[in-house]
Amino acid sequence: MSLMNMLQSKPTILIVEDDEDLAALNARLLRRNGCNVLVANTVTRARELAKENTIDLYMLDVMLPDGSGLDLCTEFRETSSTRIIMLTGKTETGDKVAGLDAGAD
Repeated sequence: MSLMNMLQSKPTILIVEDDEDLAALNARLLRRNGCNVLVANTVTRARELAKENTIDLYMLDVMLPDGSGLDLCTEFRETSSTRIIMLTGKTETGDKVAGLDAGAD
């Protein structure tokens, strides 16, 4: 989506987070700020939503019940230049480097 189109329409953000409370909080905050928000609790559902929608930003949890957010990041990056933010409780430098190596912004 071009910058002009993004400014004229609501950006669509896909949150991939298995913690339902955290996903709901982030979704509520983003919607309050004018975004369309889709939520997936699994890698499988995230893939489905990404195929069915034009996503302007991915917000990915690292640890998901059916796979790794890092692997999903790499997968999305292979076919898209859409911005990707990783959500994680991990704080080690190596974890941050792994996210960037996977293609996160």
